[in-house]
Amino acid sequence: MALLTLPADGADLEKRIGEIWGAVRLARPLLHHLTNRVAAPLQALVASALGASPLMSAWPVEVAALAESSDAILFNLGTPGDEAWAAMRILLDHGCFGKPLLLDPVGVGASVARMDFARRVLDSGLVSVCKGNASEIRALVRGGGDMRGVDAGHPVEGNDARDLARRFGCVAAITGCEDVVSDGVRTWRIGGGSPLLPRLPASGCLAGTSVLACLAVRNGGISVLAGLLAVKTASETAARSASGLGGFQSALVDAFCSLGARDAEHGASLVRRI
Repeated sequence: MALLTLPADGADLEKRIGEIWGAVRLARPLLHHLTNRVAAPLQALVASALGASPLMSAWPVEVAALAESSDAILFNLGTPGDEAWAAMRILLDHGCFGKPLLLDPVGVGASVARMDFARRVLDSGLVSVCKGNASEIRALVRGGGDMRGVDAGHPVEGNDARDLARRFGCVAAITGCEDVVSDGVRTWRIGGGSPLLPRLPASGCLAGTSVLACLAVRNGGISVLAGLLAVKTASETAARSASGLGGFQSALVDAFCSLGARDAEHGASLVRRI
C-alpha cells in the first residue's frame, strides 16, 4: 500500500486545503526540480506564485548538496538527457535524502528507455507520488504504450491509478479533464478546471510543481488533492479574463498568487470519493 494515505471522506476538506496553501506561503519551501526544458520556466513561475522557492539545477557535481538542502524533489522525464538522468541516479543512490519525491513520467510509453528508467525510479521505493496523464499511468500499469509524443491518448480510468499505487507503494495521480488520485485503497476524482488548461503546453508539469509545493509543507495524501485543486481553481479564475492561451498562461500564474478561502471552498466542492 502507498505510504501516503488519502482522506477517508470530505470532512473539513475546505479548511485543510486552505491551511496547506497558507503553509506554503509561510514556509517558502525549496523545491528541487530535475525537469524538462520545455516546462521549467512555467514551473518556476508557478512555484514562486504559490509562495515556494524553485530550484532547477541538474548538474551532477552539485545535485546531491542542493537536494539535501531542499524540502521536496521532482523527477520529470520530459526531455531526457545524460546529465539529468545521471543527477537522478545520484539522488536515488542517496535515498533522495528522505525528502518527498514526485515522479512525472512524461511520455513514458513513447520509448523503451523512458519506460525502463521510470520503472527503476518506481522500484526504488522512494517515490511519494507518481503523477501522469492517463496514457502514461496506463503504460506503467499495463506495460508497453501507444503514445504519440507525450500527450494522453486514453480516457482516465480509476483502476489504473489504484493498481499503480498498490504495485509501487505510492500515491498515483492521473491528470486530465478530470483528475483521479488513489493510494491503492481510497480513490478520489476531481472535476472542474478550465477547458483551456489541457491546451496549455506543460500544464501537466505545472500540476506536478503545485503538488510538490504542498507535499513540501505537509507530506500526506491530502497534499496531493490540495496541489491538484490549486491548479483546477486557478485555471477557472484565469479563464474568466483570458482571450487566448498566452493571456491564459499569464492569468493562471497570477491566479496562483491569490488563492484563498473562497478558492478552497470551491475546490472542496469539486472532489468526490469513488
